[in-house]
Amino acid sequence: MILYYKIICDMNKFLSVVLVLCAVVYAQSQVSFSGENIINSNDVNCPRTIYAADIDGDGDMDMVSASNQDNKIAWYENTDGLGTFGSQQLISNGAIGPNTVIAADVDGDNDLDVLSASSFDAIIAWYPNTDGAGAFGAQQLISNQCQYAMWVAVADLDKDGDLDVVSASLADDKIAWYENTDGAGTFGDQQIVSTQADAALFVQVADINHDGWIDIISASMQDGKVAWYQNMNGSGFSAQNVITEQLNQPRAVACADIDKDGDTDIAVASSGDNTVSWYQNDGAGTFGAQNVIANDVTGAVSVAAVDIDKDGDQDIVACAYNTNTVMWYENTDGVGAFGQRNVITNTAQGPNHLYIADLNGDTKQDVAVACETGKKLVWYENETELSVQENVATLSCKLYPIPVADKLHIDMPKHSIQKVCVLDILGKPLQLLPCVQNTIDMSDLSSGMYLLKIYTEQQVVLKKVVKR
Repeated sequence: MILYYKIICDMNKFLSVVLVLCAVVYAQSQVSFSGENIINSNDVNCPRTIYAADIDGDGDMDMVSASNQDNKIAWYENTDGLGTFGSQQLISNGAIGPNTVIAADVDGDNDLDVLSASSFDAIIAWYPNTDGAGAFGAQQLISNQCQYAMWVAVADLDKDGDLDVVSASLADDKIAWYENTDGAGTFGDQQIVSTQADAALFVQVADINHDGWIDIISASMQDGKVAWYQNMNGSGFSAQNVITEQLNQPRAVACADIDKDGDTDIAVASSGDNTVSWYQNDGAGTFGAQNVIANDVTGAVSVAAVDIDKDGDQDIVACAYNTNTVMWYENTDGVGAFGQRNVITNTAQGPNHLYIADLNGDTKQDVAVACETGKKLVWYENETELSVQENVATLSCKLYPIPVADKLHIDMPKHSIQKVCVLDILGKPLQLLPCVQNTIDMSDLSSGMYLLKIYTEQQVVLKKVVKR
């Protein structure tokens, strides 16, 4: 319910009424998602993965994609910071059959480069962001020894301050890593971690045994196995440690502290048995039995762990390829008991991969999806209303004049303001405003009550403001 008020003299009474309305809305609110927002539906043939990252360095999340049948690695600018995406900008069409794309600072120049794994040419490669604003250079080969390369991940595996690369390749059952030898994107020879992952499909990186070194996790389709490989203090990796080998075609893994005990647990999507499940870590890398979240996710191909409802724990988001459905499951007790399916969409047309990120600057986690059969990239806005608690700023921040007619000054003497987003009273983003010398221009906004989301170098501050 939204009420529009004429501004009256008694501002204290006015603000009290608005706060009461906010409290009522919060008490009755539930998590909801918008309909489909198109990122691209014209230029992607069989999109396999989607990845959100600030490619042009302007403070918002852009999108990167890999489409398998047209050999495209491409990116799309978030033009307004609110989730409006521009036209396709081609990074490369030289990766033959790309399956995976991610973004990371490979060459240490403080911008985000792009990496790909492509199956038909057996290549793991990277593409330098030459100007930090999304102009990309030619493909840089990392390895061409990955038969039917499926996945790529990055982490500082040897603790030398740069990002190394990990790959999974299906036809040779191989998990391998590559040292970034100079910190500038020159990679050493392929170092095989394991060839015991039968039809290796997916690889992830995380500190599984809590020793400060980044380990490797794999999912292999033919043997139904999810496993991890211990980083032996930068000198190599252990033999395969099996988490489970009872799954039917595990397709994807998410690493997160699902039970809030301070270590990294594992969530898995397996398409052959239509299951999304999780495995509890004892903190040292020994995993418990399967905890089934759902066994009706028909063609489960992608999974993510993220706090969807902003209650401080890790929920689960998954894709059901065969039923065109994207759904999420609430972590109801905060320690791994999950509720029923909550449908985000059932019209995704072959959802093959999902990525979770705040795409419109409202601090809530939105869902981006690569729709393989639909030949499109889409996203769904998390429309959960802001809680009253989120309206309380913890940093010292004063606004004047209040009410404001045009120019509003933001007084935060100890902090640097990065950007300001204007929200309506229910927390829906309206526009980003440039902040010049701690001043924003609100003259184009209609009269009424707004929320300002003020981004600093430390955190996000939320303040109420009245525009007359």
